[in-house]
Amino acid sequence: MFRELQEGGTVEKKSKKGEKDFYTKKKRNTGKRPAKVGSNSGGAVSISPDLAQWAGTLGNDNAVMEEGGVASATESTTSKNRTRRRSKNEEKEEKKLRQMQRKAEEEAIAERVAGIVEVLEEKFEEEKRDMNLIIENLENLCNLGGTGTRTITSGQTRVDYRMVFAGSDAAVCHLGSGLHKVPLARLQEIFMTVGKNRIEVNEVIRILGPFPNVRNILKGDTSVASSNKFNIEYTSMVDGTGKEMLAGEEENKRNVQLNVMFASDPAIVCSLPIESSENPFDNNGQNILVFFKEENLDEELEKLRVL
Repeated sequence: MFRELQEGGTVEKKSKKGEKDFYTKKKRNTGKRPAKVGSNSGGAVSISPDLAQWAGTLGNDNAVMEEGGVASATESTTSKNRTRRRSKNEEKEEKKLRQMQRKAEEEAIAERVAGIVEVLEEKFEEEKRDMNLIIENLENLCNLGGTGTRTITSGQTRVDYRMVFAGSDAAVCHLGSGLHKVPLARLQEIFMTVGKNRIEVNEVIRILGPFPNVRNILKGDTSVASSNKFNIEYTSMVDGTGKEMLAGEEENKRNVQLNVMFASDPAIVCSLPIESSENPFDNNGQNILVFFKEENLDEELEKLRVL
C-alpha cells in the first residue's frame, strides 16, 4: 500500500527484498484540458475561451458546433465581397439594358427614316411636285440626325447613291463637271459613290439626236473637316470617250465643299456652303442636294446605255 505523506511529497514503498523505492508525485493540474476535436466521448464538449473568441471574429458561419465536437473554422465570403459581386452584376445588367434601349432607339429612327424616304420617293416622281411638302419632309429627315458624315465617307464599304433632288442647276454644277450645259446636252442622272475616303461621281448626259449617252466620271479624295463639313478634292476625270485626264499639279485640282445635314445608309441630304444665319431650305431649297441609296449601280448604268 502507498501512503501519501503530503501533497507533492514522496511515497515510500517497501519491496519484498526490503529495498526502498521513491516516487515523486507531481502536483495535479487543476485546470481542465480542452476536449480533442473528433473525440468519441459522449459528454459535453468544452471549448477553450481563446478558441471561442477567435472563432467568433470569423463570423457565425465560420465556426460550427456539432454534436460530439467542433467543426474546423473555414473562411466564408465576407459581406464586402458579396457587395462587390452584386455591384458587378448590377453594372452588367445596366449595360445590357442601355444596349437594348440604344438598339430600340436606332430601330425606331431607322423605321422613321424609311417612312420619310418612301414618301419623298413618291413626291419626287410626281409630275407636279408639291415643294412645300417636299421641304417639310426633308426638314423632318434632317431633324433625325443620321449616323454621321464620317461614318458614311470613311467606312470600309463603298456605298452607291443616286441624286434624286437638286434645288437648282447651280447646285448640280457645284458637285459635278457642268458639262451638261453644252448645247444639245441634257443631264440624265448623277450617281455618287463614297467610302474609304474616296468619291466617284458618275454623270450620265444625253446628247440630242442619234447619239449614245455620255458618262463622265469624276474621282477624288474626301475628308470631313467637322461634324457636317464634307470636303472633296477631285484629282481626275474620265470623259465620255474613256480618256482619263489627271489634274496633275496641285493648283489644277478642284476642291468642293458641302454642308451635310443628314447622312445615313439610306439617304444623304446636303447643301452648298452658306452663311450660318441662312436657312438652307429657303427659296424652295435651291441650295439642296438629296441622294438616296442605289442598290444596283451597274444595272442602272446598263439601262442608261452606258458602261
